[in-house]
This record gives sequence, C-alpha cells and structure tokens, in this order.
Amino acid sequence: MMKANSVTLSDVLSSKQSRKLIDVKYNESVFEVLRIMRENDILALPVYEDINDIQTEEGPWSLRTATKSFVGIINMLDISIWVVNAILRLNVEDIQSSLEELLKSTSVGHIVGGSTESQRIHVAIPGSPLKDSMRTLASGLHRVMVPLKVNGEVEYQMFSQIDVVKYLYSNLDVDEDWKRKANLSLTVLQIADPTKKNIFDTNVVVVASSWSVFETISFMAANELYAVGVVDENCKLIGNLSLSDLRSIDKMVIMLQNRPVSEFLFALHGVDTLQALPTPIKCHYNDILRDVMGKIVECPKYVHRVWVVDSEQVPIEIVSLTDIIAVLI
Repeated sequence: MMKANSVTLSDVLSSKQSRKLIDVKYNESVFEVLRIMRENDILALPVYEDINDIQTEEGPWSLRTATKSFVGIINMLDISIWVVNAILRLNVEDIQSSLEELLKSTSVGHIVGGSTESQRIHVAIPGSPLKDSMRTLASGLHRVMVPLKVNGEVEYQMFSQIDVVKYLYSNLDVDEDWKRKANLSLTVLQIADPTKKNIFDTNVVVVASSWSVFETISFMAANELYAVGVVDENCKLIGNLSLSDLRSIDKMVIMLQNRPVSEFLFALHGVDTLQALPTPIKCHYNDILRDVMGKIVECPKYVHRVWVVDSEQVPIEIVSLTDIIAVLI
C-alpha cells in the first residue's frame, strides 16, 4: 500500500486535468476580470507585467516565464474590499453609473494586495512532498503557483485547496492513515463539536436574510470572510453568500442600494422566495469525513465549505477545505 509520505506534488499534478493558466495583465480593468472569473468559474488569477517592462533580476524560481513577470494574484476578496470602499466614496443616488464606470476604469494592478492572502505569491516546487503543500494550504492559504518546465520553458500552474481535496478523496484507501481518518466522524476528528447547542456558541458567521447587500458585503470585506450563511427569523440556514456569488456584482449594482441580501440571492438564482433558493451543502456531526468530502467533490459546482446543522437546520459549525486538509496531513 502506498504511503502518503511518498506522494509528491508532481504526482498530484499529473492526475489533475490539465488547464492552461488563466492570467491577466496588470492594467486590465476590474470589469474585465470579473467577466473572466465568471466565464472560467474561478475566484483568483495571477496578474503579470510584460517581461520587457521589468528591470530587476530575480532568483532561479522567480515568478517569470519567457514573456511575463507575475506581480500578484488578484482574488474576489480584493475586489470586494475595493467595491465597498468605492461605494463609500460615491454619491449613493448615482451608484449604478458611477460604480460601473469605476469598474471599467480601474486596473487590477491598483487593487491587488487588498486582502492579506494576495499580498504575496506563494510558490510550491513540483518535486516536493505533497504534505509540504498540504501544510501550506492548511494554514488557510487557498492556492499556490507551481513552476513547471514545458519544452524547455518555465510555465506556471495554479494548485489550490480543491485540487488537494479532490486528490485525497480519490486516494483515501491507498494510505492507512488517510483511510482510517476518512471513516471517522467529524466529532471524533474534532472538526465539529456536538456540545455546541446553538448558533451563539459557535464561530459560524451568519447574517439575517433582511440584512442589506451592502451591509453583508461590507461585513465580509472588513473581516476577510469568503462566505456567510444566510438565515431566516428562526436561525434556520436558507442560503449562503460567498465570494463566488459576488463575481456578478457588476451586473447587479442596483442591488447594493439598501436591498436585502435575500433579493440579491433571488436575482442570482432566478427565484422569488426563500424556499426556492438552492439548498446549501449540509451535513451533521456524526457524518464521516469520507461522506463530507464526497459532498464537496461530487457536487456539479465548486464547493468550498459544508455547513454542519442541527436537527432544526440551524448552522452550528462549518467544515472548510482548510479543515479537511489539516486533519489529513
């Protein structure tokens, strides 16, 4: 039986469906970056300058290709932070045209680095042990860039938390420790705590469906949150708002004018009642890790978290990709 300690990052990359790196030039508009993110179903992309514009020499594993020098990774949290600050400076009566104009006139080079994670590019070496990258991603970092030699030239590939979880899920039975942990419950693995009886005992972050869109996004931006649960008057989980949803913010600017977050979710999903909203991915304390990972990996859309709910559908915990990777190191 294979041992987890023998698996390298190269092994995982070779099993991953190859995807050309999607990047963007530093002077591209925020408006265009949102379009690219939506069309490719991504939350972040590297920002580069033309190599001829760079004067400094860098090390052997510097973030360069033959034609590009990468200067950062723009993510949806950067954009959300910028949008909140932009709205605070705008005339509320003219938010629609003013924000759209700003989205089209502001380059990503001016806003990359707004969030803690995007203030530097993290690199992983392809021949290094997978567990090294797992430790990095278990710290809460969502992605790293990996330099690869292709036809004698350096190219980069993005390697993210979801790539790790997909690989682990497909290989849980090839390592005894992975297999053992995969068949334990969230409670036994101490990912979820059954002694927490109500939402006020937990660190789960939720907002009421009546909160305004701007209040919610401002709260997420200020606390660098990638998602919040949306609950009804009984604290029952009815939806969630994540950074993935905010990729459409340029198309729903009008929603930012004191509309409730429920209306934003209605418009996003094409429904008109709370009951019709797509059900968030949920699990329970006694579910085993393998089943929870399956909910993430087998979902048609990218899923980055699973909500742990009680018998009344009140969210008590959240299982993130970070949690899953950390417990399997």
